[in-house]
Amino acid sequence: MMSLKTFVKINTVNNLSDARYCAGMGVNLIGFCLEDGQPDYTPLDKFKQISEWLSGVEFVGEFEYSSINDIQAKLEAYRLTRVQVNDSDVALELKKAGYEVILTVELDALNELHDINDVDYLMVHSTDVPEESHVKTLKNLAKRTKLLFASGINEHNVLGWIEQLNAYGIALTAGDEIRPGYKDFDELADILELLEVET
Repeated sequence: MMSLKTFVKINTVNNLSDARYCAGMGVNLIGFCLEDGQPDYTPLDKFKQISEWLSGVEFVGEFEYSSINDIQAKLEAYRLTRVQVNDSDVALELKKAGYEVILTVELDALNELHDINDVDYLMVHSTDVPEESHVKTLKNLAKRTKLLFASGINEHNVLGWIEQLNAYGIALTAGDEIRPGYKDFDELADILELLEVET
């Protein structure tokens, strides 16, 4: 297994090709959408088929819209102790219940954050590269919490952002298989290969 220069989470994995590749590259966390009806939803049987092939990586259940009761029921069914949500109140309840929690927040909503010290990771995401006004806020957050940066990352800027923000790590989003067993890894591979530590 490879090792990487920083902590890496992969979001919304929905196929074995992505999962095996990312685990082999040495990523730390692999996330699965566990909400019925969502495009990237991974049902329990598929999750078991994927996860049994993997070692050396931890799994995260990802939720956006579910109630806390539904979330806890899914986590129990999938036997997961790590969870990602986008509601700070839900995040705190799950933390109190003993789960390891990733709270996601939009880049433009950073100023509305409260109680970030009560979650395990804070993932800041956006399709856009942060403006200068965001950078200072992000750098301050990185001093207070385990910041996972997920905004506008590509192979040209990933090393610069890691150094500039001093973030705990980054989060990248997986894609769909072109057909079963065949995957174009170009974008993801370009970034992960830059992060490889030579041994």
